[in-house]
Amino acid sequence: MSDVASQLFEREAIRELIARVGRLLDTKDFDAVIAAFAEPGSYVLRTYSPEIGKEMIWMSVKRAELLRLLKESAEHVHDLADRTHQITVDQISLEKGEALARSTFSVFRTDMKGQSDLFAVGHYEDRLVKNGDTWLIDSRTVRLHTRMFTVPTPLPL
Repeated sequence: MSDVASQLFEREAIRELIARVGRLLDTKDFDAVIAAFAEPGSYVLRTYSPEIGKEMIWMSVKRAELLRLLKESAEHVHDLADRTHQITVDQISLEKGEALARSTFSVFRTDMKGQSDLFAVGHYEDRLVKNGDTWLIDSRTVRLHTRMFTVPTPLPL
């Protein structure tokens, strides 16, 4: 395979991984979400607050803690609405078995009555590593634009 074809193949595999993780979050297949992360992996949720003039970190966890939080979410009072991620991968940089990807996302919430609303908007900044023939997310930083949620939300996004 030519170098150009190889890069296109790798970029497409990364796009599919990022989209798949969004769908897995939608279906609450948390084991599969975690399987898309490298060990130890990290997940950080950030937002900028113009009111206080600085960035806030709402969550910063490693892979194992992320799995625990996702699994425990069903045991807590939470929103039963469906969520649908729409993700556009804006940029991918490849270099020797590693990649950086930046994506724009929106999450729509469909309540129990069937009404849908925009729930959250932001960007993913992913660092990915190649494990054999498979790409894994080594770290994900979620940069949320949405800061006000009207219902309990099972983070992460």
